[in-house]
Amino acid sequence: MIFSIFISSLAVAISLIIQFASPFTQHVLLRRVLAAPALLLPIFIEGKEHISTWINLAKPQETLFTAFIFSVIALLVNYFHSSSKSHQAIYPQLRLTDWQPGMYMMNIASWVIYLLAYEALFRGYFFFECLTILPLCLTVVVNAIVYSAAHLPKGQKETLLSIPFGVLLCLLTFYTESFWAAAIIHISLALTNDCFAIRANPSMKIHFLSLKN
Repeated sequence: MIFSIFISSLAVAISLIIQFASPFTQHVLLRRVLAAPALLLPIFIEGKEHISTWINLAKPQETLFTAFIFSVIALLVNYFHSSSKSHQAIYPQLRLTDWQPGMYMMNIASWVIYLLAYEALFRGYFFFECLTILPLCLTVVVNAIVYSAAHLPKGQKETLLSIPFGVLLCLLTFYTESFWAAAIIHISLALTNDCFAIRANPSMKIHFLSLKN
């Protein structure tokens, strides 16, 4: 248990160093791709034996239903929140004026790679390792604490908002018995956030799908 917390926290710390170290701050896509293997280190070191516990699609119908419902909610939240100046100042992380199709698809791919690794750590390995020793309520608390700490470099607002979001993903993971619902929801949140943030930003333009005139 203690080792699981330590190694998970270490993996998060390494990924944050990669993302916020000066050589990578201007290379958003690269830092996501490089951070993903760091997040997977605990699974390679300690969690390979139990990976089937959380990677298998144990409840496919429940997983798809919860993923769809909360992905739609994420879409709506991002749609109405994207026009705020504070939000546009941060998102999208990749600050391009002209979004060509190739770059937009690379942005999507980098998010998928990064967030799959992110959720494999938090709602996969870490959640289910803690659950073997702790009751659900304490497992969720420990997971949410480490998860919110991972958002500290992004500011107080995101750190605080990550707590209820982390709790929700933990509960959905427990309900569906795998990390897939959490991964799909988190990816949907990130992708729709970028899409609507670009669309709402007057200095940015997507050159396909008629997302912006």
